Amino acid sequence: MSGSYGKRDLERAAKPFHQDHWPQLLCGRCEQGTLSPKDGDSVNLVEAADSASPYWRNHDGWEPDWIYGYFHGVLRCSDTRCGEPTVVTGVYNLDYAPSTDEEYQKSGVLYAPFLRLQFAYPETCIMKIPDRCPNEVRERIEEAARLIWADPASAANRLRSAIEELLTAQKVPRTRLVAKKGGAQGRSRRRLTAHDRIELLKVKEPGAADLLEAVKWIGNSGSHESGMRVGDVLDGVALMEHALHELYDNRGKELAKMAKKINARKGPLPLKSNKVPGKRNA
Repeated sequence: MSGSYGKRDLERAAKPFHQDHWPQLLCGRCEQGTLSPKDGDSVNLVEAADSASPYWRNHDGWEPDWIYGYFHGVLRCSDTRCGEPTVVTGVYNLDYAPSTDEEYQKSGVLYAPFLRLQFAYPETCIMKIPDRCPNEVRERIEEAARLIWADPASAANRLRSAIEELLTAQKVPRTRLVAKKGGAQGRSRRRLTAHDRIELLKVKEPGAADLLEAVKWIGNSGSHESGMRVGDVLDGVALMEHALHELYDNRGKELAKMAKKINARKGPLPLKSNKVPGKRNA
């Protein structure tokens, strides 16, 4: 799966969406099926106390779109071989929802709850991680997936931590010997920054290193700036996923080699063997 996996639906989940039109999020357990309410009662709305108070409802300017509250419920994986439940919570408010049903024909507009996801457990799948990816990197990405809806800045920080783990797995040094300051004899070890380490990775993996550098900048913004958006983190997710496939999924490199050979021959490659598997050949 490419780094652009499901970004549209992931972004939809970060914004208010109609309660009957859940974004197509991938199950975090099987990474195959999509999550959705199993029936109409699996996601419940709870109106906030202020929203339901007589003072609020009796206000001269009250409109239905003043109603707001919280939701909780369970989504189920669509893959019958998995069926994993995912517990979700968040906030909702009533808003205009044009419809074609009979109620719309009578009133011209229909108010409906619009939900905004803030927590999902087990975490939803935000990227397809190659099987050969180190466990330490996978764990940081899964932590980002748990935080992304409620705290995008912290999720961005987890992606930055994933980069550090990835650089270590790629055997990029964490420290470097440097001359001591002030003219003192000998050398001391200096800890390398993430940027320094990415620069070292560029020597052997320039493409992946460029992608990781962009993720690092997003992670840095999560540490130092307020207002980090889920969409910003999802940009980092897409870049990170592509970098992981560059490093741990050989399919792209193998296809590139095959294309180069076919182009050189200007035709199909010869069979490697004339033997038929499973049969004795003369």
